[in-house]
Amino acid sequence: MTPEGSTHVETVFTGTTSSFSRTASAKVAAADAVRQRVFAATPGANPEGQLKILDQAVLPSDHERMNTAESAAARTLQDHAALWSMSEIRAHEVVGTACDALVAGLDSPALRILAACTRAEADHDVPDLLPPALDELGLTFYPVGSIAGQEAAVRALAARMLAGELTPRELTFWIHQRFGHSVPFVEQLAALDDEYDILEYGDRTLAQVDAEVTAEARRLVEHPRALPGGA
Repeated sequence: MTPEGSTHVETVFTGTTSSFSRTASAKVAAADAVRQRVFAATPGANPEGQLKILDQAVLPSDHERMNTAESAAARTLQDHAALWSMSEIRAHEVVGTACDALVAGLDSPALRILAACTRAEADHDVPDLLPPALDELGLTFYPVGSIAGQEAAVRALAARMLAGELTPRELTFWIHQRFGHSVPFVEQLAALDDEYDILEYGDRTLAQVDAEVTAEARRLVEHPRALPGGA
């Protein structure tokens, strides 16, 4: 691995070390706050007994927190793989996501190799390294141009919109530019992009169209279609 690749991975891991110490402090602060609320609302309660219950039942364990981090990292890696297959993000961004996945606790031989790619190597190596990395983690590789890959990319962008990373208009504009009105599973979003264009001439408000886009994005994320054979 070149110095550039080594520096990238080391930087990521250094940031993680400090975050763990902040997490421990936050855990203590949260415990104190919860205890104060419970004891204030329960005069005469046994503090020692309730402390034990609160520590065990209210605060998430390190194992639970790590499982949540791993699940989030796996979803992000899956989404970025789909977006890369649609040429929506660059190969080096996939490598960065692989580094983040290692930091979050995911691990496999192919994932380590993928994360070790330098920016200069990414365009050449990611096409060969990404499929086995996803397979070892139980994730799905979508061939370039596949219908399943298109749907996965749309769901990834819809999730970004729901998380506030894209506006509803930006999502519909991308859908309309990429697919037009020829793809049934995104036709509703493409039609809503047209609604934005005629707002000043119609009787609908921006908030109403935004709400419809948000509802459709949520439907796509929460109820993906089952496609036979990963078409």
